[in-house]
Amino acid sequence: DVPTFLKQIGRNTIQHAPKFETWEQFFSLTSKQLRNLGVEPPRDRRYILHWRERYRVLNGDVVLKEHKRGVKVDGGERRRASVLAKRRAEERKEQRKSSQEGTESEKGKYL
Repeated sequence: DVPTFLKQIGRNTIQHAPKFETWEQFFSLTSKQLRNLGVEPPRDRRYILHWRERYRVLNGDVVLKEHKRGVKVDGGERRRASVLAKRRAEERKEQRKSSQEGTESEKGKYL
């Protein structure tokens, strides 16, 4: 049934289960019809449609499991260089600050 299907594909799609009355209705709706039913955001809608098509094409012979969303590292591909440069600059600033504090404390020893 629909709630079990949505629960197994994960990503909190189970919240949309009450919007589908029957299995046949679930498999016959288009993306626009899903939007009119209130399946938002579009990312959830596309995810549900992807799994529904996969299930249909493979005649139900598919392992239903959640595909986790990717996690961006260092701000994503386009921002990676600038994020790394800012991080390194901040680390250098911290090193300078800690080394200056260390030399000031040593000066106090000899005076």
